Order: sequence, then C-alpha cells, then structure tokens
Amino acid sequence: NMPAAYRVEGRLDREKLQTAFQQVVDQIAAFRTSFAVKDGELVQTVADHVQVQVPYLQVDDKDLEAVLTAWGSEPFDLEKAPLIRLQLLETATQGQFLLFDAHHIIMDGMSYDPFFSALSKAYLNGQVEIPS
Repeated sequence: NMPAAYRVEGRLDREKLQTAFQQVVDQIAAFRTSFAVKDGELVQTVADHVQVQVPYLQVDDKDLEAVLTAWGSEPFDLEKAPLIRLQLLETATQGQFLLFDAHHIIMDGMSYDPFFSALSKAYLNGQVEIPS
C-alpha cells in the first residue's frame, strides 16, 4: 500500500469530491484494473466501470493520530478493482483530512502528482483533464 494523508485547506464538498473521484477512476484504466491467477497464469482485467465511494468519517480530536496511523493498513484484494481509495476525515478543531491509499501494483510515487492534478481539476472544473 501507498497511504498518505493531506490536511485540507478550507472545506471540501463531499458530493463534488465523490463525483471528481469517480470521474478520474472512469478515465484512468489503471484505477479500474484488477489481477487474478487463472489456470496458473496472472491475468490483468480492466473493467469498463468501477463504482467508487469516498467514505466520510468524523473523528474526535484525541483519536486523530491513531486513525491516521492506522490508515493504509487494510490490504487490497487484487481481484477486486479499484485498487485505490480515498476517505474524507473531519475533526472538530483540526479540520478536514483527505486520506489516500493505492496498491503499488497500479501506482508508484511518480503517479501522485498526475493523480491529484486530475482529481483537483475534476473537483474544480467538473471534468477530468489527464496530465501528460
């Protein structure tokens, strides 16, 4: 897993974030990809559509560190796309955090900026612009 947590400046609209994330996943095949072993061979499958969710969680300030530390420890099932997830976390006094996790099989460290650029543009403009 490649977990990360980002403190949000201002407030994110949960519905817009959900829509933007879905648009990015719809446009980037790697995020709709799953892997299975069939007849002893590794098979990659790219789904036409994968429904994604951005869960929202309110957390007590005293629990924030524990929640952030635990983020990314849940394994992915490689046979079920998407192999990427977001969660929006909010505390009473420390604001919102966007939690991100992806399996390294579909994404590497160089993919962070293009992903977040596409997500930001989809959130702000309502459409996905895939960076080159």
